Amino acid sequence: LQKAAELSNAAYEAQQLGQRIGTATENDVLSARKEVLSAQASLISLDNTIDNLRRSLGLMTGYSADAVPEIGSLPQLDMQEIASLNLEADTAKAIANNYNLINLRRASSDKTTTGMNAKQDSVSEGEQNVAVTMQAYYQNVKQAKTAYDAACTTYDKAVLDHGKAERSFQMGMLSKIAYLQSQMAFLQAEGGKQSAYSDLYQSYTTYQWAVKGIIVDSEQ
Repeated sequence: LQKAAELSNAAYEAQQLGQRIGTATENDVLSARKEVLSAQASLISLDNTIDNLRRSLGLMTGYSADAVPEIGSLPQLDMQEIASLNLEADTAKAIANNYNLINLRRASSDKTTTGMNAKQDSVSEGEQNVAVTMQAYYQNVKQAKTAYDAACTTYDKAVLDHGKAERSFQMGMLSKIAYLQSQMAFLQAEGGKQSAYSDLYQSYTTYQWAVKGIIVDSEQ
């Protein structure tokens, strides 16, 4: 959004110049001005959202309302570890470690046939639910990894294009607006890569918590 605001301002300046030399109308200038104001408003709104989220996160983690804790980047995942996930083995671990299933196994069956059968049915159903959930989590990780790989490819291409645009601009072969557009494309690709990594990190972390016995978004 910062680059979008910069780009819209450059377009506005170009329209102003165009009006002075007779290649742009007053309506063109006003339209460009509206784009500048819209971009600035979006940027202010995002800044406010970021500030509110930062304050909420700080309060939830024990900081005072006026504190400004540093928020670091996500830890680096081991991509080889993700590629070698073993769903069958991890599902067995998840079933063995699941806290709700442990409680069910330890629950009293009243030492009656009916009670023991009911307990066994509950444990069996719970194990099946965990297995189904692990399958869904596994697919989420694989899909997120595929999306991340695609985002990395897009980013790598954007790096090359951005470098080319940088050299062309320095040599006077590229306009300011075209140069800002190339920067915009690069930042979008970079943001796409970061977003895809965040999705992968979340899906993989959710999977690992399930293996350790905690499934946070279901009854298991």
